[in-house]
Amino acid sequence: MTKRSLTGIKPTGIPHIANYIGAIRPALALGEQYDAYYFIADYHALTTVKDRQALIDLTYEVAAAWLAMGSAGRLMRYGCRAGLGEADRARPTRPTHR
Repeated sequence: MTKRSLTGIKPTGIPHIANYIGAIRPALALGEQYDAYYFIADYHALTTVKDRQALIDLTYEVAAAWLAMGSAGRLMRYGCRAGLGEADRARPTRPTHR
């Protein structure tokens, strides 16, 4: 049986070096031992970020940072609701790797 790891990222700010050291690097390291998945939970950020466009922008910033650091092919959209239409809300996005 394959071990799995699931890591969620709440887009409440622009990623910086402390995010890399404290969260991104350790989470990506799990990918060496586990079948790792990562998701952006912008729906959960609504308690912190009230502006819709700011939340959309932060979601893209977080996605770009994680993709640049090595999560390519494993970054899923889960709970991303700020910029989606009604039709997209009904369909979860699935990872495209492996």
